[in-house]
Amino acid sequence: MGYYPLFIELDGKRCVVVGGGGVAERKVIGLLSAGAQVTVISPRITRGLKTLVKDRAIHHIQRGFRGQDLDGVFLVIGATSSKDTNLSVQREASRRGILVNIVDSPEGSNFIVPGVVRRGRLVVAVSTSGMCPLLTATLRRRIEEMIPEGYGEFVELLGSIRQKLLKEGIKRGKKDKIIRNLIDSPLLEWIKQGAWDRVDEFIDEVLGETPP
Repeated sequence: MGYYPLFIELDGKRCVVVGGGGVAERKVIGLLSAGAQVTVISPRITRGLKTLVKDRAIHHIQRGFRGQDLDGVFLVIGATSSKDTNLSVQREASRRGILVNIVDSPEGSNFIVPGVVRRGRLVVAVSTSGMCPLLTATLRRRIEEMIPEGYGEFVELLGSIRQKLLKEGIKRGKKDKIIRNLIDSPLLEWIKQGAWDRVDEFIDEVLGETPP
C-alpha cells in the first residue's frame, strides 16, 4: 500500500524529537520552520541544537526517553542510534495514538517525512515512500535548482491578487483566467530582478481592466 500525501498544520503544536545528533538536528529545524514547539530529549546534543536551546528556540531534556515525555504531545520523531530507544518511542506513541516517525524505519512509523523545498509559502515535497532516501534527497536538490527564491514572493503576490478578486466578487471563470495569465506573464522574472516598479505597473494595468 502507498502513502496518502498531506500537509499538517504544526503551528504551536507540541512536538518531541528523541535524539541529539545530526539527524535529530535536521528534524528539529524542519519542525521549527513549520512553527512547532519543539522539545529535544537526549543526554547529548549537537552544537547546533545547543545554540537553539541558548536562543530559547527549543527546550532540551538532558536524559534518556521516558514514556511520560509524550504527555500532551502531538507528534514525535525517534532519531537515536539505539534501536531499543526508537522501539520504545514507537510503542509509546502507538499506545497513545500519536503521530510517530522513526528515522530510517518506515515500518515503525505511521508517517514519513518527505524531502522538502520551501520558497516562502510555496512548499514542494517529494518522497520515495521510504524505499530510497538517497533518491529522495537527489530529487529534492534538483527541485531546488528548478524553483528559484523569487517564487516565494510570486506566491504571496498571486495570493493577494486572488483575495482581492474574491472580495470584489469577480466571477470564477474570469478570476481563474486573470490568475492564469499572471502565472504565464513576466512577473516572476521581474520579481527575481527586483523590478518592483514594473510589477506594480503591470498589476495595476491588469486589475484596472477587470470588470465583475
